[in-house]
Amino acid sequence: MSVIFCIIRIANRSGSKVQKWITYLIAVSFACMWVGLLIQKVYVCVFHACHLFKPVALSQLISDVIADVSLLVAPLQFWKNARLSRSRKMKILVLSSFGASILITVITIPTL
Repeated sequence: MSVIFCIIRIANRSGSKVQKWITYLIAVSFACMWVGLLIQKVYVCVFHACHLFKPVALSQLISDVIADVSLLVAPLQFWKNARLSRSRKMKILVLSSFGASILITVITIPTL
């Protein structure tokens, strides 16, 4: 969530309403995925003695892939649309959010 909030901060400065809405939509989808996974795990623990079955693993895999792809794609929009050569601060924000997204993806792949 902290990475997407950093991307939202960049989107608010970019001035593009489409980019703002996309980043807000990503944040809302992250919250929905988190709530859905939490409900699924609580349900499994209450009724099946916390034996995590394949559907739980599959839903975690799908949510991880969606989150990783959206965190990698969102900063790429700003490279095309933001005037990075004018603002060094904006360039640092975009590069740090993109670097964090790549790092998170690389770290989460072996845990799958």
